Amino acid sequence: MLQNLHFSKADNSFYQKISYYLSFDLLILDELGFKKLPNYSADDFFEVISKRYEKGSMIITSNKSFEQWGDIFADMTLSSAIIDRVMHHCTLIKINGPSYRTKSLKKGGDIAQEFFGSGMEFSLPKGMEFLVTLRSRRQKTE
Repeated sequence: MLQNLHFSKADNSFYQKISYYLSFDLLILDELGFKKLPNYSADDFFEVISKRYEKGSMIITSNKSFEQWGDIFADMTLSSAIIDRVMHHCTLIKINGPSYRTKSLKKGGDIAQEFFGSGMEFSLPKGMEFLVTLRSRRQKTE
């Protein structure tokens, strides 16, 4: 998403791309913080978050605590603004425990077979936060 937004600035389709990402009822942003974002991406991320604020639902997964989001975005002011908008109406689910992949590798078994054969047992890497924001769209009355 962020790469598409960055490239869209070259052909002046940035606001068209922003509208595209705002059009979904649910926007899923997976593995936020896996890599540090360049400054231009952090600005684009804020643009999406601020425009979706109170208008659309999001699911954000991250292995970083909110205190570490300043490292992701390289700007504490911008990080605080993003966190403020994301946390306002969210449900935060923090899952601690051993990584499912690591656990499977230690057993020496096939990950897919163990996953589907074990009643869908699931865990995320230690400290991974699974952030769910759910907002209902306001219905227009006629």
